[in-house]
Amino acid sequence: MPGDIKYTDVNNDGVVNVLDVAKAHVLALKSDSAAGQRFIVSEKALWLSDIAKILKNNGFKKVPTIVAPNFLLGFLSFFLKDIALFKDRLGKSQITKSDNAKKLLEWKPGFVEDAIVDTAKKYKETRKII
Repeated sequence: MPGDIKYTDVNNDGVVNVLDVAKAHVLALKSDSAAGQRFIVSEKALWLSDIAKILKNNGFKKVPTIVAPNFLLGFLSFFLKDIALFKDRLGKSQITKSDNAKKLLEWKPGFVEDAIVDTAKKYKETRKII
């Protein structure tokens, strides 16, 4: 999240550490019961404001903490293509269940909060934006 952004939107997505995705791929390759199956690998769904709180609680100062109201984002979506892309999802919770991957592959994801903080630290080191 670049430091010049002041607001988060009301958006909710399933998140997962990329290392956990790689583990799921390896488990699927080794599993006979995985053939022909599709697996959702999401550790949990988080609101952007939750991600902002995780970053703020871990020492990142330039993180937006104000949530822009849905009606404002809905209005702005008429003028800004980036907002128009997710207008229909504003304020709606994303439900992603990884039960199939956990059951058939015995997939156990790590804590996505750690991945969020680690990613932000790498961005801070390499891009100087947080």
